[in-house]
Amino acid sequence: MAVVLIPVVSINMLLFHTLVELFAVAIAVVSFIVAWNTFHLARNAYLLMLGCGYLVIGLLDLAHTLTFVGMPFTTHQHPNMTIQYWVVARYYEAFLLLLAPLLLCQKIRPVIILKAQLVLGSCVGVLVYSDWVPTMFVQGEGLTQTKVVSEFIIIAMLVGAMVLLQRHKQDIDSKIRYMVDLSIVLTILAEFCFTLYIDLQGVMFSLGHFFKLFSFWAIYVVLIESSLQQPFRALARSANTYDAIPDETLLVDSTGIIRQVNEAVSSQSGLSRDECLGRSCHELQHDTSTRSEDCEVCAHIRDQQALQSYEFYDQARQQWFDISLSKVAYGNQVAGLVQVRRNITEAKLAQQQFVALNRLYTVLSQTNKAISLSESRIDMFRDICQIAVQFGEFKMAWIGLINEDVIRPECSAGDEEGYLNSIEVRIDETDLGTGPAGTAVRTNQVTCVNDTEVDESFRPWREAAVQRGYRSMAAVPLSKA
Repeated sequence: MAVVLIPVVSINMLLFHTLVELFAVAIAVVSFIVAWNTFHLARNAYLLMLGCGYLVIGLLDLAHTLTFVGMPFTTHQHPNMTIQYWVVARYYEAFLLLLAPLLLCQKIRPVIILKAQLVLGSCVGVLVYSDWVPTMFVQGEGLTQTKVVSEFIIIAMLVGAMVLLQRHKQDIDSKIRYMVDLSIVLTILAEFCFTLYIDLQGVMFSLGHFFKLFSFWAIYVVLIESSLQQPFRALARSANTYDAIPDETLLVDSTGIIRQVNEAVSSQSGLSRDECLGRSCHELQHDTSTRSEDCEVCAHIRDQQALQSYEFYDQARQQWFDISLSKVAYGNQVAGLVQVRRNITEAKLAQQQFVALNRLYTVLSQTNKAISLSESRIDMFRDICQIAVQFGEFKMAWIGLINEDVIRPECSAGDEEGYLNSIEVRIDETDLGTGPAGTAVRTNQVTCVNDTEVDESFRPWREAAVQRGYRSMAAVPLSKA
């Protein structure tokens, strides 16, 4: 823009001035738009103050542009009003740069800041339009003393703004502070140039506008850097960190559709990232034996509610998982949820094994007590069966005595439901003797059946056992001392 404007200076000063000022006005408006629409993300009162302030400055500069000598929007050919708009805009800019650092650690309401700035800017504009501002330029004589003094006052205010900014350097990013300082220095140079010209065609007049152009550019860089580029760089860093998380982590919207996944999700599912995106998280991550309408995790996603350590057993995968949900806020709204799924199968199996061993040790302890306190063998058998059911959490327990080649039940506890009357158990080599009880007697070792529905040795008793819900069993040989 500067390179294009250099030859325009010698061709047409009105065109040069209009282009420079409109470019500065455009920067001011864009800066406001960026600061205003990203405040709920950045939460930076300093940047919001600058954005709203430069909007007002841009409007005052627009008034300065439209009232410039030769523009079709004004009937007078006197530059006093356009210079008045210029001076009040620079006062406003210096005041803004002085005030903004004081709001660094303050909680503010954006609407109040914007309204206050617009009201103040409107009052300033009305003062100039009503000719209540002192004369700044006299035709044939040049700048008035008021104009020159005002420029130096503005320079002093800008120097004060730099000092104040330095005192708050711990609260401002170094890059932002550097660019604001650069903008202030360029504005100071512009103000100094505007104390030296005697007409609107001089070199100092043109040079001052170039300095102003670059000062606005520096403010534009501040707002774009802080409000847009830095968050995107932070997002890029977060994405890389996101992939470093070993647990399956994904981002879902309120309908349960996957919007982002990390490398762990892709690796565990066997799908590429693109294949994961757009799919239902219930289909990919939850217990598929239940419908999404009945899924606890999906219910929290639909309600956009956080969820902590929800454990479930996935029948299809034969594995245990732990799922947590965390909200992703977008201003005051929930934009989605981050779901983290962890495979806890090994931990769950270890926990179950610990509980089972603890239960069996309790059975052993209670059995030893029953043996020492029982007054008869039948009482002892009955107590042992009751202990197995009560403390061992077995569905049913029974003890039988060997009579010739047949094991005849003596006592039982639990949900027997006529099972013992419907079966025959032997210890010989027949089919009725090769089951767990017969094998335990012949080998004098504990014999187990882990699945009554598939274990071939348990075939003679399978139907009766399955009907009563006996899924596994163990036969323990008892010997007389």
